[in-house]
Amino acid sequence: MDQLVTMISAKKTKITIGGLVGSLGSFVASTLLKRLGLPVLVVVPTTAKAEGVLDDLVAINGSAPVGYMPPSHLHPFDTSALALGPLNERADAMLRFSRGERSILVTQPEAFLESCPNLDWIRDHTLTLIVGEDNPRDILIRELSTAGYHRENLVASQGQFAVRGGLIDIYPYGHEDPVRIEYDFDKIISMRSFSPTTQRSVKQLNEITFLAGLEGEGQKSRILDLLPKDSVIFWFGKEEINERIESFHKRAKTAHRDGTGRDEIDPRELFRSVDDLISNAPPKNQVIGLQISRGKQVDVDFKARFPDSFGPNVKSISDYLRGYVKRDYGITLTTGTSGEKDRLEELLFDDNLDQVRVTTPTISKGFTLDRSHQAVLTAHELYDRRKLRSKHTRFRRRAAQFDRLSLRRGDLVVHAEYGIGKYEGLQMIKVQGHPHESIRIRYADDVILYIRIEQFGLVEKYAGGENAKPTLSRVGTKDWERTKKKTRKALQDMADELVALYAKRKVAKGYAFPEDTHWQREMEASFEFEDTPGQVEATEDIKDDLIKSQPMDRLLCGDVGFGKTEVAIRAAFKVVQESMQVAVLVPTTILAQQHHDTFRERLASYPISIEALSRFKTAKEQREIVKELNDGKVDIVIGTHRLVSKDVKFHKLGLLIIDEEHRFGVRHKERLKQLKTNVDVLTMTATPIPRTMHMALLGARDTSQINTAPVDRLPIQTEVHAWSEDVIHDAILREVDRQGQVF
Repeated sequence: MDQLVTMISAKKTKITIGGLVGSLGSFVASTLLKRLGLPVLVVVPTTAKAEGVLDDLVAINGSAPVGYMPPSHLHPFDTSALALGPLNERADAMLRFSRGERSILVTQPEAFLESCPNLDWIRDHTLTLIVGEDNPRDILIRELSTAGYHRENLVASQGQFAVRGGLIDIYPYGHEDPVRIEYDFDKIISMRSFSPTTQRSVKQLNEITFLAGLEGEGQKSRILDLLPKDSVIFWFGKEEINERIESFHKRAKTAHRDGTGRDEIDPRELFRSVDDLISNAPPKNQVIGLQISRGKQVDVDFKARFPDSFGPNVKSISDYLRGYVKRDYGITLTTGTSGEKDRLEELLFDDNLDQVRVTTPTISKGFTLDRSHQAVLTAHELYDRRKLRSKHTRFRRRAAQFDRLSLRRGDLVVHAEYGIGKYEGLQMIKVQGHPHESIRIRYADDVILYIRIEQFGLVEKYAGGENAKPTLSRVGTKDWERTKKKTRKALQDMADELVALYAKRKVAKGYAFPEDTHWQREMEASFEFEDTPGQVEATEDIKDDLIKSQPMDRLLCGDVGFGKTEVAIRAAFKVVQESMQVAVLVPTTILAQQHHDTFRERLASYPISIEALSRFKTAKEQREIVKELNDGKVDIVIGTHRLVSKDVKFHKLGLLIIDEEHRFGVRHKERLKQLKTNVDVLTMTATPIPRTMHMALLGARDTSQINTAPVDRLPIQTEVHAWSEDVIHDAILREVDRQGQVF
């Protein structure tokens, strides 16, 4: 690294470096920023690789000095509107350029080639608002409208603003939170950021700067023109980048020739080659091209290599790590979550490998440096699983906790203290001479109440039955209190019977399972994917229940594909290790077979007998499985309602797992009640029925939720077009460009 630093300090304009593998390139780029204070532009071939490099850079440096300048479009002459994510990233990057920040920006060849606003345009369209200064309210509103911001009742995402009397809410592009600006005539008297979901203040602000302008108006420059002095351009895979550029040029020429591009513009003028851009760079920019090279003719060779592969004599992860220890290597093992970090540290301690340093967050790919005897490894590579996306971007839309933002004038709402009323919008009122933003709600007899915006949490949208026509509550009477009292009584009566059933379980003595064994930690660490935060929390909740002497009765909620089955497998494995049986009850034969295959695949390395009991089995096979269950020869059985037949008896049932309980009939549920008497029960569902959820809310059942989407689960973008082969052709090309799949 010292050799590279010396060359850059000597202003050498082109340096070829070799021996960079894995995530080492991200460490090198970070070192240039930290040691020399040089801004770095990292160019990667594809969006997928940009995501990986960004995750690495944020893991190394934190998010503050890291930005992303995505291309406005991946397809030539594409004029469709930019998605919100790229709009925010580009706004953040352009502000960094205009301020000359010392940061690391990641970009792609398409963005490198296309036009973008010049620095003068960016500075002219940058708004800075300061508390205590005059900034005419009407002019600000006009500037926001001209810049393409949409005026709304409440701001929910970037690019929106709302005006209510002396308050202006703005959700600027490139900002995590919206800002609320309070005016006294034309003077700004306060500013604060706030949560778009709760409308509550986050922190007071003295100043805010954001971009206000339609980007297409200032497309007169290139990224190179925006770079601060002495910037470093770091090419990650120059050969692949050149291929992307060539492909982009070909598509541009084809679109221009076929008339689908802009006829008045020659592609050669709109998109120039990288070599031309570098050779024509303004003199003020000292551009240093760093190229990762696998060839022998390099200026600097890091001589890094990928981590060792598993040889025929390596039987476990521990053996693999000992191979490095014997060669006196310092070992750093990176992992994605603190829960997995704790689990790995326990495993390593048990195997006398506590000299291995486990850190979070993780990087994309590991590497070894033989000269310095250092190995940087990743848990997801060791266990052959996909890395969980870190989601580096700060500008993803957060899901609203409830649907308050969809309120329209005339909607029925419920206030916790005053009852059912009609929402009539937001209004500024004066309290002790000071303006306050309030919610206007009309009640019976045309009584109007103004609820301060800070008390928005007490108001919910009315969610009665489809044909319900409730009367408005009368303010100042006890009608609402009587209604709440009747509702509580009805709910209590409905729950009494169910609570009585579960009361026996609360006092019953169950089996207290021990703490995790080495096998348990090893099995969990071998999961193909990295645990999501929801999976980690749910797993810990279930284990806490299992080690108690009181029988578990837990409801596990999570969307389809969110990882509930993996959590159930871990619970089943813990129970089986104590020579107890597990029954997994599912509503359909297909699901039984799917679970059977999944359980077998996950637990293939352990001496566990797993069977499926459904109509896929012949009558003879079913009789054999039932007999082996009774004899204790089957550890885990997965089946449909056949499992609750009278002839099915367990040798020592320890855990009952029920998938989608609401899909079983009354007769089956009566049999389930008998099975549940003194065994641990885990119920999994994506859509809990009201009675099941009510039991959880009453405390008769404990609840865990997996709300975190798994790796690479992305929202679907849906567009409606008239039939056009050109539209289909372009859509396919865009998906191929981003290395996606087309069906």
